[in-house]
Amino acid sequence: HIVTQGEIEHILPKKWQGTNYQGWDKKEADIFLEHIGNKMLLEKKLNIECGNGYFGKKKEQYKESSFLEARELAKYPKDDWLKDDIIERGNEIYQRLLEFFKANV
Repeated sequence: HIVTQGEIEHILPKKWQGTNYQGWDKKEADIFLEHIGNKMLLEKKLNIECGNGYFGKKKEQYKESSFLEARELAKYPKDDWLKDDIIERGNEIYQRLLEFFKANV
């Protein structure tokens, strides 16, 4: 069984783009950039292809990933990735971690 190696993909791009961030300014975006809800694993090749693109375009690369998390995010019904999306996804990740540790530790 081969283990796929991944890199950290920032769903909201690390490199600031001043276009279409639904009213966010750079300072506000930076607060959520490193939030767990804004990160996932993605293969290096796909991560490079995603670059600093907008979420709606990144979802096309996410479809090609061998990581289930990325493929599921590709089905996200919106093309914008906003503060509320990051917070909601972060809460879901923490809830899954809590359930895992309760069951296994």
